[in-house]
Amino acid sequence: MGGGIARVAVEAGFAVVLYDVATAALERARRRLEEAWRRHEQEGRVPPGTAAERLGRLQTTTDLGAVAPAAVVIEAAPEDLGLKQDLLASVGRRVRPEALIASNTSSLSITALARVVPGPERVIGLHFFNPVPAMRLVEVVAGALSAPEAVARGVDLARRLGKEPVVCADTPGFVVNRVARPFYGEALRLLGEGAAGVETIDALVRAAGFPMGPFQLMDLIGVDVNLAVTRSVFEGYGGEARYRPHPIQQQLMAAGWLGRKAGRGFYRYGEAGEPVGVAWRGWRQVAAGSGLAGNSPETGPAAAGGQATGAEAIGGQEGLPGRLWVVGDGPLAQALGERWAEAGVEVERIRELREALQRPAGVTGPKTAGIPGAAAAPAPGAAQANPAGPAVTAASTAAATAETPAAPGTPETSAAPETSETSATPATPVPPPAPASAGGPLPAAVVITWEDLDPLAPGFWSQALEDLARLEAGLPPGVLLLVSLLPGPVAEQAWVLVHPQRVVGWAAAPPLGQAVELAAGPTTSPAALARARSWFERAGLAAHPVADGPGGVAARMVAMLIQEAAAAEADGIAEGEAIDRAMRLGTGYPRGLLEWGALWGWRRVLALVEGLWRHYREERYRPLPALRRRALRESKRPGGRASRAPGGTSPGAGRHRVGRRLGEVHRGTGGPW
Repeated sequence: MGGGIARVAVEAGFAVVLYDVATAALERARRRLEEAWRRHEQEGRVPPGTAAERLGRLQTTTDLGAVAPAAVVIEAAPEDLGLKQDLLASVGRRVRPEALIASNTSSLSITALARVVPGPERVIGLHFFNPVPAMRLVEVVAGALSAPEAVARGVDLARRLGKEPVVCADTPGFVVNRVARPFYGEALRLLGEGAAGVETIDALVRAAGFPMGPFQLMDLIGVDVNLAVTRSVFEGYGGEARYRPHPIQQQLMAAGWLGRKAGRGFYRYGEAGEPVGVAWRGWRQVAAGSGLAGNSPETGPAAAGGQATGAEAIGGQEGLPGRLWVVGDGPLAQALGERWAEAGVEVERIRELREALQRPAGVTGPKTAGIPGAAAAPAPGAAQANPAGPAVTAASTAAATAETPAAPGTPETSAAPETSETSATPATPVPPPAPASAGGPLPAAVVITWEDLDPLAPGFWSQALEDLARLEAGLPPGVLLLVSLLPGPVAEQAWVLVHPQRVVGWAAAPPLGQAVELAAGPTTSPAALARARSWFERAGLAAHPVADGPGGVAARMVAMLIQEAAAAEADGIAEGEAIDRAMRLGTGYPRGLLEWGALWGWRRVLALVEGLWRHYREERYRPLPALRRRALRESKRPGGRASRAPGGTSPGAGRHRVGRRLGEVHRGTGGPW
């Protein structure tokens, strides 16, 4: 990186001395710079003679004493604390007292480096990003010993070099390397859990607007480099669970699969460095003897390390009849409604689930009204009556298999593998509903975005499930239910329903792009999956199968990134605007994360993180105070929406019926509740 910093300094008009202990490294750096500048001349990007003039201002040397006249010294040695301390102490003894001394470290403490330097107040961090000529961001790091004047000089220098400076505190990872940790950590966690494979996760993240997927980027950076930064941040924050390294990276390190530079990482690479297939396919295939061999392209979540979800069997169906109800008041509900309307679908937008319960075609209470053939809601703790099969009792677990006859043209596969702990409950086929003209205002499908949730309200999720159960009990069995995964998995939502076989989970990160994730619940029928895919494809969205889990893939990653940015601002590492600018410029994110949180809605982000916490009960997923405070500030009135439960009742109301049923289920399964 030292050569890149020297290049931008020369191009900015400075005279530069490039020091290294190795003559060969200096010769190589000078040759590369000369080639780049002469190429610019040939392309007409600079006047003739520019290359020679620039080379005249570049001196290379193995004598550290040659830096003595310098007004600014930027150190870019390998990331070793002792090595950098020795080098900077030597520099400090040679240069003038007023010289600015900066380290390009990406992970070491500026304060620890400065304390060994004569005049530590003149030592700051100037963290450039690779490749230096192309990346606009420079983190200007103020250590505990850094004088404000030194920091101001660093900001001015960065601007003279044509860069965008972001001032930040001397904390582990500074801004970018701390805030970006969930981008890698959540992707690795999802891969390890079998939620989806390498290619699928990368594709979903790109569809959300990121320039590269996490596994592509780790291979480009180097698996070893990325792991070293993760370890540094993890240790620097005292073992904070959010930054814990994942064993998958350690396994790749042990195998020597360091990414593109090694020819293998998460992907395999050809002679020209182009990816030619997935290399790491998951521990399930490793155990079967094929995981590290990885010689064929990924074909789905089962092949990519995920357990079978039934989503691989999704197939399109023509002639979807009827209208759609889209329930929610956020950006996803609006975008989905617009996409379907543009495709000629009759769409009815409903702001929140409570409103749907009051419609003439909806239900008004536990006993349904207004829908011909609607079933009554089951009594508390009672078995769920299945009109075409055995009862689903409260002792059944989320691993029960829906072995449903497939719709015509749909492969006959189960929605989830049967486990030895439970017996499978045959699910009822989900017939398409009658056309709207024949069945009045009934929808063919109901899309629940859960964007109307208020995670600040006590018992909000139990109340939401109560409302979902009331709605579903009043819908004929042929009506498809498409429920968002953002606050919780399909399995958790399906347990309270009369006809769980018609429930399909979906997820996307707003703003809606060109893809959506689909997940089968434990009893979801293949016919329901096929219809779900057809509906989303009709909206122009590519449907990617993922395993059932809270938050899906892309939205989960984005929410954790947003929370980390909010926490970094709350910790005083940098101003909010600076954090957003750093993440756009330093990582290429499509928008600043705090900006993204405001676009999505802070309560919706909190609802997703609350869902992760409810599911895992791990410190890694605890909702942070910074996120909760932003959700509170977003409230529209004093006391916020948290002052009452979503159903318009007292905070505890509605929890007893659904909560008791779910409690009975999870006592028998060791589930997350």
